[in-house]
Amino acid sequence: KTLTSTAAPGVSINNAAIALDGDVTLTGAGNVSLTGAVTQDPASTVDANAGTITVDGNGAALVLAGTLETTNNTAAAVTIRDATTVALGQVEAASGGMVLGDTQDITDAVTQSGTTILNVDSLTVSTASTVTLTNDNTINTLNAVTTDGLFSLTNAQGLDVNGAIDSGTGGVTLLLNSGQLTIDAAGDITAGGDVNLTAPGGI
Repeated sequence: KTLTSTAAPGVSINNAAIALDGDVTLTGAGNVSLTGAVTQDPASTVDANAGTITVDGNGAALVLAGTLETTNNTAAAVTIRDATTVALGQVEAASGGMVLGDTQDITDAVTQSGTTILNVDSLTVSTASTVTLTNDNTINTLNAVTTDGLFSLTNAQGLDVNGAIDSGTGGVTLLLNSGQLTIDAAGDITAGGDVNLTAPGGI
Protein backbone atom coordinates (compact mmCIF):
# COMPACT_ATOMS: atom_id res chain seq x y z
CA LYS A 1 0.00 0.00 0.00
CA THR A 2 1.31 3.43 -0.96
CA LEU A 3 0.07 6.91 -0.07
CA THR A 4 1.26 9.49 -2.58
CA SER A 5 0.85 13.27 -2.38
CA THR A 6 1.56 15.39 -5.44
CA ALA A 7 0.86 18.86 -4.03
CA ALA A 8 1.21 21.06 -0.95
CA PRO A 9 0.69 20.91 1.99
CA GLY A 10 1.88 17.30 1.82
CA VAL A 11 0.74 14.55 4.20
CA SER A 12 -0.49 14.90 7.78
CA ILE A 13 -1.73 11.84 9.68
CA ASN A 14 -3.04 12.24 13.24
CA ASN A 15 -4.34 9.17 15.05
CA ALA A 16 -3.90 7.48 18.42
CA ALA A 17 -2.15 4.57 16.68
CA ILE A 18 -0.57 4.64 13.22
CA ALA A 19 0.58 1.38 11.61
CA LEU A 20 2.78 2.02 8.57
CA ASP A 21 3.16 -1.17 6.54
CA GLY A 22 3.38 0.66 3.21
CA ASP A 23 5.05 3.75 1.78
CA VAL A 24 4.29 7.45 2.13
CA THR A 25 5.68 9.45 -0.80
CA LEU A 26 5.64 13.14 -1.66
CA THR A 27 6.23 13.96 -5.30
CA GLY A 28 5.38 17.65 -4.96
CA ALA A 29 5.76 20.38 -2.36
CA GLY A 30 4.89 20.00 1.28
CA ASN A 31 5.96 18.11 4.38
CA VAL A 32 5.15 14.85 6.15
CA SER A 33 3.72 14.91 9.68
CA LEU A 34 2.81 11.80 11.66
CA THR A 35 1.25 12.27 15.11
CA GLY A 36 0.46 9.32 17.36
CA ALA A 37 1.93 5.97 18.39
CA VAL A 38 3.66 5.14 15.11
CA THR A 39 4.71 1.57 14.32
CA GLN A 40 6.59 1.37 11.03
CA ASP A 41 7.26 -1.90 9.22
CA PRO A 42 10.88 -2.54 8.14
CA ALA A 43 9.78 -2.51 4.48
CA SER A 44 8.05 0.88 4.79
CA THR A 45 9.58 4.10 3.44
CA VAL A 46 8.47 7.63 4.21
CA ASP A 47 9.88 9.86 1.44
CA ALA A 48 9.25 13.58 1.89
CA ASN A 49 11.05 14.58 -1.32
CA ALA A 50 12.46 18.04 -0.36
CA GLY A 51 10.07 18.50 2.54
CA THR A 52 10.55 17.89 6.24
CA ILE A 53 9.47 14.84 8.23
CA THR A 54 8.06 15.20 11.75
CA VAL A 55 7.11 12.19 13.85
CA ASP A 56 5.34 13.24 17.06
CA GLY A 57 4.54 10.33 19.37
CA ASN A 58 2.00 12.39 21.33
CA GLY A 59 3.43 10.86 24.51
CA ALA A 60 3.45 7.26 23.21
CA ALA A 61 6.15 4.83 22.07
CA LEU A 62 7.57 5.06 18.54
CA VAL A 63 8.80 2.00 16.63
CA LEU A 64 10.39 3.19 13.40
CA ALA A 65 11.84 0.07 11.81
CA GLY A 66 11.62 1.31 8.21
CA THR A 67 13.15 4.30 6.39
CA LEU A 68 12.63 8.04 6.69
CA GLU A 69 14.19 9.97 3.82
CA THR A 70 14.31 13.54 2.57
CA THR A 71 16.57 15.83 0.57
CA ASN A 72 15.60 18.78 2.80
CA ASN A 73 18.66 20.84 3.78
CA THR A 74 17.44 22.50 6.98
CA ALA A 75 18.66 21.73 10.51
CA ALA A 76 15.32 20.03 11.24
CA ALA A 77 14.88 17.97 8.09
CA VAL A 78 13.78 15.05 10.30
CA THR A 79 12.30 15.60 13.77
CA ILE A 80 11.35 12.86 16.24
CA ARG A 81 9.68 14.15 19.42
CA ASP A 82 7.14 13.82 22.26
CA ALA A 83 7.45 10.09 22.94
CA THR A 84 8.27 7.50 25.58
CA THR A 85 10.63 4.92 24.08
CA VAL A 86 11.91 5.44 20.54
CA ALA A 87 13.36 2.74 18.29
CA LEU A 88 14.88 4.44 15.25
CA GLY A 89 15.11 2.95 11.79
CA GLN A 90 17.04 4.09 8.73
CA VAL A 91 17.20 7.87 8.41
CA GLU A 92 18.43 9.32 5.12
CA ALA A 93 18.88 13.09 5.32
CA ALA A 94 22.41 13.62 4.07
CA SER A 95 21.79 17.29 3.26
CA GLY A 96 19.97 18.21 6.45
CA GLY A 97 19.76 17.73 10.17
CA MET A 98 17.97 15.35 12.50
CA VAL A 99 16.40 16.52 15.77
CA LEU A 100 15.77 13.96 18.52
CA GLY A 101 13.47 15.48 21.13
CA ASP A 102 12.36 19.00 21.94
CA THR A 103 13.13 20.24 25.46
CA GLN A 104 13.59 16.66 26.66
CA ASP A 105 10.11 15.51 25.59
CA ILE A 106 11.36 11.99 24.79
CA THR A 107 11.13 10.50 28.27
CA ASP A 108 12.58 7.00 27.88
CA ALA A 109 15.32 5.16 26.01
CA VAL A 110 16.22 5.90 22.38
CA THR A 111 17.76 2.99 20.46
CA GLN A 112 18.32 1.84 16.87
CA SER A 113 16.55 -1.00 15.10
CA GLY A 114 18.67 -3.81 13.67
CA THR A 115 21.56 -2.53 11.53
CA THR A 116 19.85 0.70 10.47
CA ILE A 117 21.88 3.90 10.53
CA LEU A 118 21.47 7.65 10.75
CA ASN A 119 22.88 9.11 7.53
CA VAL A 120 22.42 12.79 8.34
CA ASP A 121 24.43 15.98 8.06
CA SER A 122 23.83 16.93 11.70
CA LEU A 123 22.23 15.58 14.87
CA THR A 124 20.69 17.50 17.79
CA VAL A 125 19.46 15.64 20.89
CA SER A 126 17.23 16.61 23.84
CA THR A 127 15.80 13.70 25.84
CA ALA A 128 15.18 12.78 29.49
CA SER A 129 16.74 9.31 29.40
CA THR A 130 19.42 7.26 27.62
CA VAL A 131 20.32 7.53 23.94
CA THR A 132 22.16 4.55 22.44
CA LEU A 133 23.09 4.99 18.77
CA THR A 134 25.75 2.32 18.31
CA ASN A 135 25.30 1.27 14.68
CA ASP A 136 27.67 2.49 11.93
CA ASN A 137 26.12 5.94 11.62
CA THR A 138 27.35 8.56 9.16
CA ILE A 139 26.90 11.94 10.83
CA ASN A 140 29.00 14.98 9.96
CA THR A 141 28.19 17.28 12.88
CA LEU A 142 26.98 16.69 16.43
CA ASN A 143 25.10 19.71 17.76
CA ALA A 144 23.89 20.25 21.33
CA VAL A 145 23.06 17.07 23.26
CA THR A 146 21.02 16.91 26.47
CA THR A 147 20.08 13.59 28.10
CA ASP A 148 19.60 12.24 31.60
CA GLY A 149 21.42 8.97 31.12
CA LEU A 150 24.11 7.46 28.93
CA PHE A 151 24.67 9.12 25.56
CA SER A 152 26.48 6.67 23.29
CA LEU A 153 27.17 7.37 19.63
CA THR A 154 29.11 5.30 17.11
CA ASN A 155 30.10 6.95 13.83
CA ALA A 156 31.68 5.36 10.79
CA GLN A 157 33.55 8.54 9.86
CA GLY A 158 35.01 11.75 11.27
CA LEU A 159 32.77 13.85 13.50
CA ASP A 160 32.67 17.55 14.41
CA VAL A 161 31.21 18.28 17.86
CA ASN A 162 30.09 21.90 17.81
CA GLY A 163 27.56 21.92 20.65
CA ALA A 164 27.70 21.18 24.36
CA ILE A 165 26.99 17.64 25.55
CA ASP A 166 25.27 17.20 28.94
CA SER A 167 24.33 13.62 29.83
CA GLY A 168 22.99 14.38 33.30
CA THR A 169 23.48 11.33 35.52
CA GLY A 170 24.94 9.22 32.70
CA GLY A 171 28.19 8.89 30.83
CA VAL A 172 29.22 9.84 27.31
CA THR A 173 30.74 7.55 24.69
CA LEU A 174 31.79 8.79 21.25
CA LEU A 175 33.30 5.98 19.17
CA LEU A 176 34.55 6.71 15.66
CA ASN A 177 35.42 3.76 13.46
CA SER A 178 37.51 6.03 11.22
CA GLY A 179 38.48 9.66 10.91
CA GLN A 180 39.11 12.45 13.39
CA LEU A 181 37.00 13.64 16.31
CA THR A 182 36.97 17.45 16.36
CA ILE A 183 35.60 19.15 19.47
CA ASP A 184 34.94 22.84 18.89
CA ALA A 185 35.15 25.53 21.57
CA ALA A 186 31.42 25.20 22.25
CA GLY A 187 31.64 21.43 22.61
CA ASP A 188 31.93 21.18 26.41
CA ILE A 189 31.13 17.73 27.82
CA THR A 190 29.34 17.43 31.17
CA ALA A 191 28.65 13.92 32.41
CA GLY A 192 27.65 12.15 35.62
CA GLY A 193 29.45 8.99 34.47
CA ASP A 194 32.51 7.97 32.48
CA VAL A 195 33.47 9.84 29.33
CA ASN A 196 35.01 7.69 26.59
CA LEU A 197 36.26 9.25 23.35
CA THR A 198 37.78 7.08 20.60
CA ALA A 199 38.90 8.17 17.13
CA PRO A 200 41.54 6.47 14.95
CA GLY A 201 42.39 9.84 13.36
CA GLY A 202 42.95 11.55 16.69
CA ILE A 203 41.09 14.03 18.83
